[in-house]
Amino acid sequence: MVVDELNVINLVLVILYTVLILYLLHRGSWQLFTIIPLLLATIYLTMNLSFFEKGMQIGLVLAVYFTLHLFGRFTFKQLVSIKPSQIDWYTIISSIYVLMLYFVIHSVDPLWLKLIPSLLVVYFLYSLINRFTLTKEKMIVKTITAISVLLPYYVTLAEFEINQYIETELYILPFIVLTIFLSRHTWKDFKKAMRVVQLVVLLIVTIVLVIDALYSNTIYDAIIIGVLSLASIVSGMQFRIKAYFFVGISVLLLNVLLQTRPYWGNFPWWGYLIIAGLTLIGFASSYELQKQKKDSDTKSFFQRKKEQIIQKFKDWD
Repeated sequence: MVVDELNVINLVLVILYTVLILYLLHRGSWQLFTIIPLLLATIYLTMNLSFFEKGMQIGLVLAVYFTLHLFGRFTFKQLVSIKPSQIDWYTIISSIYVLMLYFVIHSVDPLWLKLIPSLLVVYFLYSLINRFTLTKEKMIVKTITAISVLLPYYVTLAEFEINQYIETELYILPFIVLTIFLSRHTWKDFKKAMRVVQLVVLLIVTIVLVIDALYSNTIYDAIIIGVLSLASIVSGMQFRIKAYFFVGISVLLLNVLLQTRPYWGNFPWWGYLIIAGLTLIGFASSYELQKQKKDSDTKSFFQRKKEQIIQKFKDWD
């Protein structure tokens, strides 16, 4: 699309007029009202952006975004402050231009171009971390920033043809990495709450992966689930996290039972009776040994080992 000279002239006049109004508002210490000219200029640019060719649209939006964002960042220490009463409308309005890029850049564009909006979201949120004074506010912004890192990851992932056996894993496993990172760094002082969050996320991811494996019902999915289960067990032991250890063991056992299901169906009926009988004998023998040692000061080897294992698990998260 050929750029009309009249549109360029109008755009330059709107920019100059907006800059003049902003200058007068700052001179009069009326910074709270800077939202009015900024918002009007943004509306004008949004309505007239389609008159320019695509390359100029992207360049114009990026130029305005960085101008507003950097000016607000270096002019105002905080995004919002009570004393003195200030609001950094420049940074807030600049977020509109990030969203604008999602409408300018389409799915048919090259990957490097499609990554620009998502990377700008990460940069925008990351730059807000030190714009807050309260610790919890910073932690919340850090959490949102960490989650936003998944945006460019998913944009990149959608660009490639992924093997169907690992597609679900690639899309959902990053959430586990994210919860580990947040629990170890951002929310390390809130261990109890993060244990619950980790357990919930881990269970949801596990259920999704198991359902996907059952739906596909191939040996490759069984191998992948087995490897992930072992990785969960090893991670639980390495980082001393109960949720990963026990969920990993549970999924591994479930995977073994599901994969050996045909063999269990062909197992003779008397074999089940022998297994049940041996199990009952084992429980009865264990109960009798504990009963005999109850009044004794000495503890058996198995009792000492059991207590040691229980004590070690108590120290885990």
